Amino acid sequence: MIIQQFFQARDWQTVDQLKIPGRGGESIPVCELNISCDSKNTLSKIFPNGIYQHQKAAIDLVANGGHVCLATGTASGKSLVFFVAALELLIKHPKSKILAIYPLKALAKEQEDRWKDFFKNAGRSVGVGRIDGQVPINARIPLLKNTQLLIATPDIIHAWFMLNLNDAAVSNFLKKIKLIIVDEAHTYTGVFGSNAAYLFRRMRHIMNLLDSAPQFERRDLQSGTDKHRLQQGPINVGDRFVCIYDQTYGSLRLSGRIMETNTLRQTMDRLQVIMTLMIKEGILERSSATVDALMSISQCVSQAEIPFSFDSEVISLPESGRLVRVIKPGSKGLDIKKDNEEFFVDSVFYSPVFKDIAYRGKHPSDVRAEMSGVAILIPYTALTEIPGESQFCLYDLETGELRDFTS
Repeated sequence: MIIQQFFQARDWQTVDQLKIPGRGGESIPVCELNISCDSKNTLSKIFPNGIYQHQKAAIDLVANGGHVCLATGTASGKSLVFFVAALELLIKHPKSKILAIYPLKALAKEQEDRWKDFFKNAGRSVGVGRIDGQVPINARIPLLKNTQLLIATPDIIHAWFMLNLNDAAVSNFLKKIKLIIVDEAHTYTGVFGSNAAYLFRRMRHIMNLLDSAPQFERRDLQSGTDKHRLQQGPINVGDRFVCIYDQTYGSLRLSGRIMETNTLRQTMDRLQVIMTLMIKEGILERSSATVDALMSISQCVSQAEIPFSFDSEVISLPESGRLVRVIKPGSKGLDIKKDNEEFFVDSVFYSPVFKDIAYRGKHPSDVRAEMSGVAILIPYTALTEIPGESQFCLYDLETGELRDFTS
């Protein structure tokens, strides 16, 4: 019902629905795991009925020192494997370091609390820290010294770690890393994926020079993802990843549905109108290669006999990750993909194009948008706050509603 309201609110027409049945997970008693007594006691306290078969398989692989890639379904407990791997490592090697990499700052902040809660349940005092752009530079070195598990994003590794390798605290931290966790690895695609791949290879090269050979764990989205890509991964670690799939280990799968809409067709029809107006106003040349290409794509989409599918699973998130902090409509932020130019936010919504939250608004310098009367869309990750000016609210991923922090 929520998904239908989500589509209707945006004038989308549902043409078909495909229901996907759920699947129960196969539980394994914690006592069968080949891990320490401390880890078994912790898991027994949190999961008295046991863990899933795919979790056991992944934990066994980690215990044997393998590079593991988890590609099971939504809410199937992939993070548990990370937690157990980290706990086991710190039990055996208390002075070692762990690096957990998350693609988004907001996600990293949320996961920091989950890491702290897990170690608290385990009864262990583990220093968990996070470095992002909001952490003052003079506070980062002390954080490295007092942290055993560090949470970071690729941009902070590139912009700060790689530029401060001469600092003894930075090089010592990299030298002591025994486990690297890459969450949401399926997001490392396109230009972002290429840049991240080069960054991770640089980091691995430096760690090799420091005689550090960490173990890698990755968490990928479950789908028909190419298995060869999953085995190689965005990080060149020298060895292939061992992949844990739904089909092999029978993990839990939540029931859901795929809704087919004619949204893409409508979007391309509107694009034709916009381009026609821009040509009329002299903003675009009718003979340009860009116009020819866009017109050809639009005509193909409009003439297609089959509807275009959008997987609605991405907005059916667990309760804990339902609310996302966003810049409030009527406020403004800095577009980091356009030389930090100011962007005025008109609205916030879920975009099937970006497969993420998006902002609709305008740049003051965009004359073309002003003339055509068409608002600009930018992804959620492209907009950063202006200290002291940006205002915030919460976006509900299930309902599409905006809420104040106090509500």
